[in-house]
Amino acid sequence: MMDSLHIGVFGTTIKAEHISCFGRLLEAFRKNNVTGVFYKPLAQQCIEQGLINSGVPTFSSCEELKQNTQLLISIGGDGTFLDAIPLIRDSEIPVVGLNFGKLGFLTLIDAKILEDVVQDLCAKHYDIECRSLLNIRSNNAIPEPFALNDIVFRSEKFGLLHVDVYINEIFLNTYFGDGLIIATPTGSTAYSLSCGGPILLPENQNFVLTPIASHTLTVRPLVIPDTAKIEIRISGNESQFRTTLDSRRFTFQGEQTFFIEKTPFAIHTIRLKNQHFFDTIRTKLMWGQDVRKNKA
Repeated sequence: MMDSLHIGVFGTTIKAEHISCFGRLLEAFRKNNVTGVFYKPLAQQCIEQGLINSGVPTFSSCEELKQNTQLLISIGGDGTFLDAIPLIRDSEIPVVGLNFGKLGFLTLIDAKILEDVVQDLCAKHYDIECRSLLNIRSNNAIPEPFALNDIVFRSEKFGLLHVDVYINEIFLNTYFGDGLIIATPTGSTAYSLSCGGPILLPENQNFVLTPIASHTLTVRPLVIPDTAKIEIRISGNESQFRTTLDSRRFTFQGEQTFFIEKTPFAIHTIRLKNQHFFDTIRTKLMWGQDVRKNKA
């Protein structure tokens, strides 16, 4: 049995302006009898900067994460949080985002309150949200074939892309335009939102199909059940196109077929007791604020 709470620490880099916050996190760990288990590439950076010693426990795979930690803190922005998903996979390790910069939709914890957050984590004073992911299959092997935010199809050179879509083997539409986004409820506040897609609550059991710069003006975003099986056929395309799974990009050539559905596992995100999704979107999207009042 573990004598103390083992918390994984994931990040891609520690910037000079964030060193003091990182030091506060380590001190909060010490005061609360927490053992920090560091993502190996991050640990190497921190060791080189003299922030931690070379004997700290580390992890570099999902299996090591499951064996050595009870929960995970992602340090950075929403992009860093998404980078952690292939490591978390189906481990059911709860994850929380600690942001040293601007707060995002996924990294909701302000560094100003990190000491209180560590205490809440140790006391299990939080709720768990289960967030669905998308899984993709094709004739070409795609490593870590799942996405928390979205799967996007775009022409590599931003040209016209023909995307035939079938839902549960029934033809839906041929999308002509810059591409197509298949988004989860989590991803509904990301790229899909910027293309006119609706906002879904994290617990919604739906996906969103959002066209990118459609050449048919009557085509609109479509909400479908997350039980649907989606077939994507890229046709009439002789040039390269790219498929992105969150921040990971893959390039394909010519006609291709992809199959997309909900993964059998979910990502468990931590939400503190005083947080709510409505607060997040109201703040991030400045709802209810009259910007005219700020003008001279």
